[in-house]
Amino acid sequence: MGMNCNLKKRFYSEDEAKNAAIKYSQIFFSKELLGYYKCNIHRCWHLGHTQTDIPYHIRIQRLIDSIDSNQ
Repeated sequence: MGMNCNLKKRFYSEDEAKNAAIKYSQIFFSKELLGYYKCNIHRCWHLGHTQTDIPYHIRIQRLIDSIDSNQ
Protein backbone atom coordinates (compact mmCIF):
# COMPACT_ATOMS: atom_id res chain seq x y z
CA MET A 1 0.00 0.00 0.00
CA GLY A 2 2.64 2.47 -0.98
CA MET A 3 0.09 4.61 -2.80
CA ASN A 4 -2.82 6.20 -0.98
CA CYS A 5 -5.76 3.90 -1.67
CA ASN A 6 -8.06 6.91 -2.17
CA LEU A 7 -6.33 7.33 -5.52
CA LYS A 8 -6.53 3.67 -6.55
CA LYS A 9 -9.12 2.15 -8.86
CA ARG A 10 -11.85 0.29 -7.02
CA PHE A 11 -12.92 -3.19 -8.05
CA TYR A 12 -16.10 -4.52 -6.54
CA SER A 13 -15.30 -8.22 -6.70
CA GLU A 14 -12.21 -10.33 -6.15
CA ASP A 15 -12.54 -11.83 -9.64
CA GLU A 16 -12.67 -8.39 -11.23
CA ALA A 17 -9.48 -7.35 -9.40
CA LYS A 18 -7.73 -10.63 -10.25
CA ASN A 19 -8.58 -10.30 -13.95
CA ALA A 20 -7.40 -6.68 -13.98
CA ALA A 21 -4.07 -7.71 -12.41
CA ILE A 22 -3.57 -10.39 -15.06
CA LYS A 23 -4.51 -8.04 -17.90
CA TYR A 24 -2.15 -5.36 -16.57
CA SER A 25 0.78 -7.79 -16.63
CA GLN A 26 -0.09 -8.80 -20.21
CA ILE A 27 -0.37 -5.22 -21.46
CA PHE A 28 2.84 -4.00 -19.85
CA PHE A 29 4.77 -7.28 -20.25
CA SER A 30 5.50 -7.18 -16.56
CA LYS A 31 7.32 -10.10 -15.00
CA GLU A 32 5.94 -9.13 -11.61
CA LEU A 33 2.24 -9.87 -11.27
CA LEU A 34 0.38 -7.22 -9.38
CA GLY A 35 -1.37 -8.38 -6.28
CA TYR A 36 -4.89 -7.50 -5.28
CA TYR A 37 -6.25 -6.99 -1.83
CA LYS A 38 -9.50 -6.27 -0.06
CA CYS A 39 -9.75 -2.71 1.21
CA ASN A 40 -11.86 -2.50 4.35
CA ILE A 41 -11.82 1.29 4.19
CA HIS A 42 -13.56 1.49 0.79
CA ARG A 43 -15.24 -1.95 0.88
CA CYS A 44 -13.76 -2.91 -2.46
CA TRP A 45 -10.62 -4.46 -3.97
CA HIS A 46 -7.47 -2.62 -5.11
CA LEU A 47 -4.43 -3.60 -7.14
CA GLY A 48 -0.99 -3.21 -5.65
CA HIS A 49 2.49 -4.62 -5.62
CA THR A 50 2.89 -7.45 -3.16
CA GLN A 51 4.75 -6.43 -0.04
CA THR A 52 5.70 -9.72 1.52
CA ASP A 53 9.22 -8.48 2.25
CA ILE A 54 7.94 -5.70 4.54
CA PRO A 55 7.57 -6.87 8.15
CA TYR A 56 4.03 -7.32 9.34
CA HIS A 57 4.28 -4.72 12.13
CA ILE A 58 5.42 -2.03 9.66
CA ARG A 59 2.50 -2.80 7.32
CA ILE A 60 0.12 -2.49 10.28
CA GLN A 61 1.66 0.86 11.28
CA ARG A 62 1.32 2.17 7.71
CA LEU A 63 -2.33 1.14 7.70
CA ILE A 64 -2.93 2.94 11.01
CA ASP A 65 -1.15 6.02 9.67
CA SER A 66 -3.31 6.03 6.52
CA ILE A 67 -6.47 5.81 8.62
CA ASP A 68 -5.29 8.68 10.82
CA SER A 69 -4.55 10.85 7.77
CA ASN A 70 -8.05 10.23 6.35
CA GLN A 71 -9.76 11.66 9.42
